[in-house]
Amino acid sequence: MPIKITKEQKKILYVSVVVLLFFVLFWSFIYRPQSGRFLALKQELKEAENKIALILDLTNGEELTVAVKKLKTNLDKAFSQFPKGEEEVIRNLSDEANRLKIKVKNITASGTKMLDVSVQGRKLEELSISMNLSCEYRQIGEYLNILLNKFPILVKVKQLDIKGAGEGKQDLDVDLKLVAYLSKDN
Repeated sequence: MPIKITKEQKKILYVSVVVLLFFVLFWSFIYRPQSGRFLALKQELKEAENKIALILDLTNGEELTVAVKKLKTNLDKAFSQFPKGEEEVIRNLSDEANRLKIKVKNITASGTKMLDVSVQGRKLEELSISMNLSCEYRQIGEYLNILLNKFPILVKVKQLDIKGAGEGKQDLDVDLKLVAYLSKDN
């Protein structure tokens, strides 16, 4: 025996179908797309807050323009440690050795090698340098300290060989291999 639906039940069924259809359309075309946009905006806000926090960390509580000027000054100072020519490096190495009364027997640059690094439009090169020096322990120690900590050009000590100059002599024969970093404009 078939079930008979009354007019009121039909109305309730039609209204339920319309409400369900409305709910499905609302979910598909309004809620879900807006939810995705909301999550994207929330992510953008988080990234912006992170960038602001980074900027505030860099400024150390100072006004932004002052902090930017300091950063620019520091960048210029760092770039000044990358001379453009090998002559400047050799002259500085010789001058510092002479100041410490170290005898420079020989100094040679054996060519440059381009690095795969570019900083603000400047390519960097490695310049290999070999030095043969004659000095006392104290002098070579002071020279190395200056090269690594106070030298106006960025250098790296690759190899250091020290030999006695002979019995009864205080001076040492020192072979020093360095790498200096040069700047080339693109």
